Amino acid sequence: MPGSQVIAGLARLGINANWVLTGEGPMLLRDLEHPPACGALDPELLENVIVATRKVLARRGIKLPPRAEARAIRIVYQLCEGRATVPDERSVADVIDLAAYR
Repeated sequence: MPGSQVIAGLARLGINANWVLTGEGPMLLRDLEHPPACGALDPELLENVIVATRKVLARRGIKLPPRAEARAIRIVYQLCEGRATVPDERSVADVIDLAAYR
């Protein structure tokens, strides 16, 4: 178990001391202030994922059925959760390949 000075130092860095001591709650103090909503969508990220996915589809000349396109968008979005950035074009293309042939 870390000592009080170590825990205080971690808290100054933004680590939740309760999480260090008990393993309960969010790891980061900022998540205590604004806890992430379970299942909440990030509208801006979703929009960026849709645009990136459709750009890759257009560049590759692929027309997916609506359900396969939605599946690709969902998978790319899930890959981005927590990072708030869209993966590179190659990664999006790999997801499209998987979604198209499921």
